[in-house]
Amino acid sequence: NFREFLKLNYKCFEAFADIYCYFFEKSINILSLNGIFNLITSNSFLKAEYGRPLRNLFNVSGQFLHLINIEDAQIFEDATVNTVIANFAKG
Repeated sequence: NFREFLKLNYKCFEAFADIYCYFFEKSINILSLNGIFNLITSNSFLKAEYGRPLRNLFNVSGQFLHLINIEDAQIFEDATVNTVIANFAKG
């Protein structure tokens, strides 16, 4: 079962978390110390309760160099989603 796999393998697991949360954690895990990644995703993890474990993981794993939260505009023509551009450094 996919949900069990996520629960066993991801610290940020929450039953109702969006799948992109696991991309963030995987990015942190495969990144070398002082490495940087950029992701463009939904911004829901910033405020949603299911995002708390992910936010905690960010706090202990490094820092955001830039976090551009776009709430007042729709960036993608075919998707209605509030977007965040995350630029994160591990270390």
